[in-house]
Amino acid sequence: MSQTAFSAGVKPGGLTSETEIKILLCYLLASVGRPLSQGQLEEALAGKELVNCFELAHALQALCRQGHIQQQDELYHITPSGVNLSEMLATDVPVSVRETALSAVLHLERLSRQSLHNQSEIKAEEHGYLVRCRIVDKAGPPVFQLEVYLPDLASAQLAQKKFIENGDAVYLLTLAGLTGQKDLAAAYLQGPGPQE
Repeated sequence: MSQTAFSAGVKPGGLTSETEIKILLCYLLASVGRPLSQGQLEEALAGKELVNCFELAHALQALCRQGHIQQQDELYHITPSGVNLSEMLATDVPVSVRETALSAVLHLERLSRQSLHNQSEIKAEEHGYLVRCRIVDKAGPPVFQLEVYLPDLASAQLAQKKFIENGDAVYLLTLAGLTGQKDLAAAYLQGPGPQE
């Protein structure tokens, strides 16, 4: 079989070698330490134009056949041989690709966890879109709710995405504005201090 992967949708510097894609997948599963779905891997890797979706799916199937990963309940788990493959060959994949891929996967996992608490939905209205946002706790009513009207779907989708990412900040800044506690807003806007 050819070691050259289909490269449509892959930016320069992305992976076009079937072997490199397999190594990267093992590296990600070993580094994250949790099972991932094909959708998560596609969104992270194809979303960053690091690999082609078709080649990613093909590599996952090949890794399962070779015993380096296993699929259970739509999730891919790394096996000991996959961990060994990652440890021995990870340096065959460029550092920039590994770092970008790992950062993208971790970002998606963080968003997935945040979306359990920071929820948002879009409702089409006659002349635009209503974005309903809420922060929920494990039990009880929502801690925070907000509705905002936007004129087009792209703006509504962006607002929805940003609320899921930054709902806690929206809540804090709204609370600061409503209560007049400017120190809450100032603390958020200043951000963390310099790293030592």
